[in-house]
Amino acid sequence: MWRRTNRNPAHNYRTERLTSAHRTNCALEPSFTADAAHELHSPLAALKVQTEVLALTNLDDTQQQRVRNIEHSINRTTHLVDHLLTLSHLNRLTAPPCTAAIS
Repeated sequence: MWRRTNRNPAHNYRTERLTSAHRTNCALEPSFTADAAHELHSPLAALKVQTEVLALTNLDDTQQQRVRNIEHSINRTTHLVDHLLTLSHLNRLTAPPCTAAIS
């Protein structure tokens, strides 16, 4: 099999840096997703509590509908964050090691 070799030190240095950056990004991506999901849980929970308290006040029908719409959006976002967290955990369990070659 014919193999091209490049003896240019600058090219080799750039290739090594790219390979290192790729491995670093590959390793950090799942933890970034998990960290972001965890960081979103608290503010979403706080928003949910605030809208629940707001819903208990004397509001007219239009205002109550707006509060229900906000609650629905918070629930959808919380559901999405939960899915991201689950996906992150599954990727850690099933992803092959990050060894892709850069040429």
